[in-house]
Amino acid sequence: MNTRDMILETAFQGFLEEGFEKISLNELIKRTGLTKGAFYYHFKSKDELLSEIMHQYFHKYMDYNIEQIQSYEGTIEEKITIAISSITNIHARIKEISPNHVEPKAFLMLFEEGLRSNEQLREHNLQNQNKIMMTMRHLIEEGQKFGEIREDMRAKDLAYLLNATIKGSMFNWTIMQEELLEDLLKKNVSTFLKLILKTYK
Repeated sequence: MNTRDMILETAFQGFLEEGFEKISLNELIKRTGLTKGAFYYHFKSKDELLSEIMHQYFHKYMDYNIEQIQSYEGTIEEKITIAISSITNIHARIKEISPNHVEPKAFLMLFEEGLRSNEQLREHNLQNQNKIMMTMRHLIEEGQKFGEIREDMRAKDLAYLLNATIKGSMFNWTIMQEELLEDLLKKNVSTFLKLILKTYK
């Protein structure tokens, strides 16, 4: 692992365990074992670190999964199932980064914290959300073309509702303890699919 990646992984773990606001840049430098000069050669601030962390561990990951969904030859139901799996795989990714059993919710909370305070991160997230919406719209248009999905609603509106269903599920999961994210997403998306699919298993 090169120095830059080591810094990112150390900072990501620190943000997850302590919180972005609580942990200081000096503490992060100390955890890396680098001198300040060596650290600042790669990153100058916590905001810069957070932007790069979200790019490496979230946006690039989502881009990869969007490509997987787009290239998969299957039904709309199967493609949405793949999308849910990619979202719920957050838990496995967090375990890879942090050996201290940090809750996956910490990642979503970190992300939300970053969006509130970091304009560059908000811009990157907006671009990512536009990609996700376009992918959802394309999937639904494809489903309508092949007779899987009802045609009496615009694909754009159905894509918006699907996105809202997924986001709402993730938001509820961050503030409630009763259900696992995967179970909650499957239940809510299943209800959505029953409303839009002509034949639902």
